[in-house]
Amino acid sequence: MAQEYMTTPKQPPPLNIPHSDISVKVSCIDSTCRLDIPMGPFLQPDYVGKDRLLGPCFAFLIEHPSKKPILFDLAIRKDWEKLPSYSKWVELKWGIHVEKDVAEILKEIGVDVDGGAVDAIIWSHHHWDHVVSCLLPFNGLTSLLNLSMSTRRATPKPSPAQPA
Repeated sequence: MAQEYMTTPKQPPPLNIPHSDISVKVSCIDSTCRLDIPMGPFLQPDYVGKDRLLGPCFAFLIEHPSKKPILFDLAIRKDWEKLPSYSKWVELKWGIHVEKDVAEILKEIGVDVDGGAVDAIIWSHHHWDHVVSCLLPFNGLTSLLNLSMSTRRATPKPSPAQPA
């Protein structure tokens, strides 16, 4: 599928960044998701001669020695066919292939996801390919930070009778 459009990663050049108490290590996680979907709903203006978006989805693990790591986005869940819009995506001929959930990938490299080793998850925006029930493997032990303006507006404010 979209794998044919992937290139072999190159080693980064040595950056020689000195040790610091304020820098973090950021690791890109290949979520194993590959997409072959229409470009129009995702990127505007249209690209002449390019009508499909082909490629991977990534998540990012952010680490600092003083705290537990955090995740930036979760990519598409492995069982995406259980989502409410599944039949619509099939009808639209969206190509979506996911081998593993991000939580499964983290467990494979020794991160104790079930034990709460991830401190927080940052959602960049409220789309099905970043959120939904991807939090389930994190066992309720992980905080959620939502950067999506549309989601913040959709979240009801507490009434004066409710504590904030």
